Amino acid sequence: MDPKVLLSSCLNKVLELKGQDLFLKVDVVPRMRVGRSVIPLPFSPIKEEEKVKDLAIERALGFLHLPSSLPI
Repeated sequence: MDPKVLLSSCLNKVLELKGQDLFLKVDVVPRMRVGRSVIPLPFSPIKEEEKVKDLAIERALGFLHLPSSLPI
């Protein structure tokens, strides 16, 4: 699955289940926190570390409406 599609799908699932946190780690199935429990999501792990970092930065900048040229 394309990393952007995976991230969007994971975030939609978190919203659907009223989760609080999304956990993404290379080679691990995405997980989310619901209340005090951390549960796996029904998606494949992301295989490349840089893609996880890039997706997180891209999503955060989009959420904050910041230009992508800012140093992080």
